[in-house]
Parts: sequence; C-alpha cells; structure tokens
Amino acid sequence: MNNNVDYFTPYWNNFFDFLAMGGYAFYVWGSFLAVAIIMFFEIVIIKKNYQKTIQKLKLLNENNSDENEK
Repeated sequence: MNNNVDYFTPYWNNFFDFLAMGGYAFYVWGSFLAVAIIMFFEIVIIKKNYQKTIQKLKLLNENNSDENEK
C-alpha cells in the first residue's frame, strides 16, 4: 500500500487543463452554469414573494386597524 500520496498536488498541469476537465468540460461547466442560473432565479423569486407578503401583511394590518376603530 502506498502511503506517500500527496493530496495537495493538482491533478491538472495548467489552468486550461483544469477548464477542459479531462474532456468533460461541456458537461461539468454546463451543469455548473445551470445550477448558478437556477439559484439566481430562486433568489429573485424569493425576494419578490417576500415583498408581496409584506405588502399583504401591511394591507391586512390596515384593514384590522380600520375595523377596530369602528
């Protein structure tokens, strides 16, 4: 058994080999991009829904305060 394994030595010889991902660059970087896009839109949708919820709560609070005054 070889116990002299260097885990800190990069597998790739240069940066372009890293980007090529051993011939699977299209799948690796395409997947990475797809996840990044989905996460971006998820944040946008969450922010939009949060703002809608706050507006609805303000409206409900105004309606409740109007009913309490009557």
